[in-house]
Amino acid sequence: MKYNSKNDYWVDPKTGNPRYDFEEMYKDLSDPWGCEEKNSSVTNRLFLELLLDENSSYKRILDLGSGKGSLSHLFYQKYLAFLNTRNSVNQSNSKIELNQPSAFEMYGLEYSELAVNEAKKLNQNIKFQTFDLLNSTSIPYQEIDLVILSEVLWYLVSDLSAVFKKIHQCMRVNQERNSILAIHQYFPGNQKYFRNFLDGESGFDSFIKKEGLFETLEKVKFFHKNGDCVLLYKLTKL
Repeated sequence: MKYNSKNDYWVDPKTGNPRYDFEEMYKDLSDPWGCEEKNSSVTNRLFLELLLDENSSYKRILDLGSGKGSLSHLFYQKYLAFLNTRNSVNQSNSKIELNQPSAFEMYGLEYSELAVNEAKKLNQNIKFQTFDLLNSTSIPYQEIDLVILSEVLWYLVSDLSAVFKKIHQCMRVNQERNSILAIHQYFPGNQKYFRNFLDGESGFDSFIKKEGLFETLEKVKFFHKNGDCVLLYKLTKL
């Protein structure tokens, strides 16, 4: 390993500044975020349930910071099953198969080329590609109905306001049904880094209110024994 711990790949422990050495991280660690292990976790299951209700209708879905594609693939499978179940209830004859073009498009944008190559092997129906969100002027896909941000906030805090403006600009505008930004994020009880950018849960809530781009529809909080927590947000574009 290049560094002493996985955290050292994205933050310099001596200075507390962002390091973002993700390509090296994926070279050294097969599953640095534990995504494969956490796929069936309670928080992941509830996160998907928040996004799949009777009114859900997503034509274009974007997973920002998709990593090796574990959550993208899981959502793709769950949404296909959801659509097929709804079609059967509505007595529709159309059934969508996993390996055929579907009624929706899904994209995954990820900084690491190594991670993208692995994600493409996992699900060829999702369009994965490398993308540097922090250093790009805009997101390459537009008219998005659902944007997923899972465990990536801490890697975007150095320019979070600009990032959220880019997300807002890529999302669909519809008078009848607003597009959704879904966030799954771990917040440490004892935050060591980046307080100058984002000070925990309260800091993020204040950020959302101050920016005025999104409104919180639902928020679910899971506590850990050590004071850490996982927050699930379902936001709508204003």
